[in-house]
Amino acid sequence: MGRTMTDTDRQAALSSRDALLLVLVAFLWGFNFVVIALGLKGLPPLLMAGLRFSVCAFPGIFFVQKPAIGWRDLAAVGVMLGTLVFAFLFAGIAAGMPAGLASLLVLAGLALNLWGEALWMRLRKSGLRMG
Repeated sequence: MGRTMTDTDRQAALSSRDALLLVLVAFLWGFNFVVIALGLKGLPPLLMAGLRFSVCAFPGIFFVQKPAIGWRDLAAVGVMLGTLVFAFLFAGIAAGMPAGLASLLVLAGLALNLWGEALWMRLRKSGLRMG
């Protein structure tokens, strides 16, 4: 038979507004890759990756506090994650990879990063050294 909702269930339930916002985020995420494909018709992939990094990083300078790491490490993370990942992504799309497949590969990369980090942390806690 049907179960009645408790107060906790009502608090945890997704509101219509939140569900609509999630759909909007998913739409914008997917549409982003279509815009990338269109942009690559007029710009080389590495230039577009650099411009993307610059446009995204510039407002962050004013609104996001610098992490408690050195400038060299911060620059390395920014270049690796902000520029190189997207340079390879844009190069793949420019070479003919469909935008939908590109978005799936980006998500797969996130999952692999999380898995790799969990494995690395487990090995570190157990005292084994990698590399």
